[in-house]
Amino acid sequence: MAPIHELLNRIRWDPEFGRGTFELGYFDRVEGRVMIVPSREVAFPEDDPQAFRLVDTEGRSHRVPFHRVREVYKDGQRIWHRPQDTQNEKPFGVLTPGGLFTILAATSSVKYIWPANLW
Repeated sequence: MAPIHELLNRIRWDPEFGRGTFELGYFDRVEGRVMIVPSREVAFPEDDPQAFRLVDTEGRSHRVPFHRVREVYKDGQRIWHRPQDTQNEKPFGVLTPGGLFTILAATSSVKYIWPANLW
């Protein structure tokens, strides 16, 4: 099991492993689906160690917490993914008509065995 922050650190700081083209798939709550972005388009602010920043096509900066990352690709091949819940992808919570925020589900652990050729 490799937590997403450890994988992202390895991509950023391990020169051998970091060779290649990486893409991150994160769950966009507005779109309601996983969005794939090249890792070269994201920034990792030092003052926010649990998220990355992304600038959209309109020039607005967005904070994406690591728990919303669903997939990581290296050279087009998926090397990491977070298990999907059994009821398809859903937002973390919903705002009810009365204004009450209800949590739908929360998971944080991921099981993954690194392929031998990545060590």
